[in-house]
Amino acid sequence: MALLGLVTLWSGQVLIAAPLGASSVLLFGYPRSPLAQPRNLVLGNGLGALVGLVLLSLGAHGPLALALAVGVTIVLGQQLRCLHPPAGGMAFLVVYVGAGWGFLLFPVLSGSLALVLLAWSFSRWVPGAMAYPQHWL
Repeated sequence: MALLGLVTLWSGQVLIAAPLGASSVLLFGYPRSPLAQPRNLVLGNGLGALVGLVLLSLGAHGPLALALAVGVTIVLGQQLRCLHPPAGGMAFLVVYVGAGWGFLLFPVLSGSLALVLLAWSFSRWVPGAMAYPQHWL
């Protein structure tokens, strides 16, 4: 997270959001989990943000929209085989803050991809670290 924060400061592009912290727990705490694999992390977080953005564009707001964003993200994540628990938080965040479409690229997709690359690098360079990923797709 510190590295993403530093890259954010250096580049001027936001690469961090609270749900990415939860993604980090899965990536570095339990890298063999099916929910922590690249497909799940990147597509799951992207899907969560997309669901939130679509709901916002339809005029949804308030507690019902927050619940609907999380619920739809869960169902679609299961159907598309990219379930990632922090993605529900991403959907919630998008609706809660009223994010714009640019949020999908920065920080959601760029931050998710950066985390996957960091976890992959960590697993290769740190002696004794668990191998990551178990599969890419």
